[in-house]
Amino acid sequence: MRNQETENKVLMKKIFILAFLFSLLSCQLYAQAKEIDEDELYETIIPNMTKPVVIDFFATWCAPCKIYHSTFTSVARTYRYKADFYRIDIDENREVCSDFSINAVPTTIVLYSKDGYYLKEEGALDRSTLVNLVNQGYRKYKR
Repeated sequence: MRNQETENKVLMKKIFILAFLFSLLSCQLYAQAKEIDEDELYETIIPNMTKPVVIDFFATWCAPCKIYHSTFTSVARTYRYKADFYRIDIDENREVCSDFSINAVPTTIVLYSKDGYYLKEEGALDRSTLVNLVNQGYRKYKR
């Protein structure tokens, strides 16, 4: 009887480990761009960046922003190893919009240096244009 109990415990541990690993994998597969504010960008993200930072400046009322969101999150999932992806609501973060001269939404920037160097594209980008922008930032990235 004890042998059966031991086998059951071992089996339960294996199932738990597999479930845990599956949950980690699914989190990575469905990772999306995190919405942040300007304080988080300036105080945490830029000072600690270890790869380029891609930011989608959007507005909740903007129809093209809503359409672009799916493209942006899809690229974020695919290229999460090359860059970190974030979204900033322009209506709640005026200072950062001024700092990066955001005049239209959506606008995408790729910060490739802690010194503030970046690439910028206005409008709802198609997937290939966004991928090219991410790759440019990745090549220019300075540690």
